[in-house]
Amino acid sequence: MTIGILAEHRINQLERRVALIPDSVQRLCERGFSVSIESGAGELAFFPDSLYAQAGANILSREDILAQATILCTLTFQSSIASQLQSGQMLITLAQRWKYAEQIEQLLLPVSTSWHLSKYLAPAEPKPWMC
Repeated sequence: MTIGILAEHRINQLERRVALIPDSVQRLCERGFSVSIESGAGELAFFPDSLYAQAGANILSREDILAQATILCTLTFQSSIASQLQSGQMLITLAQRWKYAEQIEQLLLPVSTSWHLSKYLAPAEPKPWMC
């Protein structure tokens, strides 16, 4: 199973965070996961590609990660990713449902199983796109 980490700052230039730090990557690799990170994803958080490589990650382009990863990790919901997801891929992200309701609804339509925090924090009258 391949976990792909995408660069946040490629979409939002103010974003300096990265979804996983090298220490977390190393732990995942030790447990048998393959981890790929987009080149430069950690640079604004002071984690150069070399630290990720030492931790066991493959440094790849965004296109290669989107094509190869089983699980995609990103902190900020990137609506452009929704149309690029392939069957069987999982997206782990922090989605602002008030801002991206339509995109999230479209993203959840083709999947048979999904988890959304709203399921556990749902209002008395859930919206159709809440799982």
